[in-house]
Amino acid sequence: EMATDQLDVLSRLPNWIAWYVFYGTDGKPKRRQRKQITANLMGASVAIAWYFYALVYVLFDVSLWPACLLAIIGATSIGMLPFIVNRFERAGAIGAGLLVIILLCALCLLLGPSTGLYFYMLSVPSAVLSILGPKWKPHLVLASMACILGMLFCIFLLQQPLLSKAAHTTFQTVMMITSVAGTTCLVLTPLFVAFVRAETAEDAIEAEHARSEALL
Repeated sequence: EMATDQLDVLSRLPNWIAWYVFYGTDGKPKRRQRKQITANLMGASVAIAWYFYALVYVLFDVSLWPACLLAIIGATSIGMLPFIVNRFERAGAIGAGLLVIILLCALCLLLGPSTGLYFYMLSVPSAVLSILGPKWKPHLVLASMACILGMLFCIFLLQQPLLSKAAHTTFQTVMMITSVAGTTCLVLTPLFVAFVRAETAEDAIEAEHARSEALL
């Protein structure tokens, strides 16, 4: 029932948004549809966030254009996630996660680790788990290890930003705040959805058990 309500809400979206959200779900089992929709929504949210960051970089100072270019590349690549996962579920999810980590390392190199952009790496294992499910443990371990290594690289091996204008205190502070807030949303959202689904399934089992006991 919960899944049906969610699909009803999403179906009220404008046609072009609904097409993106529901891409690759036709003719697939409900479980696979939920995974595909999860990939679609995550691809859209991450792409929008990275395009926003690209705009912030170039508006703050034109000399930050290399970071802007990287953010645009990342946004465009992750925006293709629904189409990739539809054809190559496991390879697409892992490949997109590794690409995000590499791009975030590059951005931290350009803008400095004080921006907190490496926090976004924490969303990669969460995304892989949400898209592939707990069955694919090696993929989840790979995503987690890549996340840990990427964060350690940014924290311990990077210092001052290569782009001097990025060292501005206001820029660093704003970036840190948005990084923490954005990472929290990206990590907690799929976990919240997973717990809602689990509780819905448990409620259905308990209701069925109570109905069976009443019949007996």
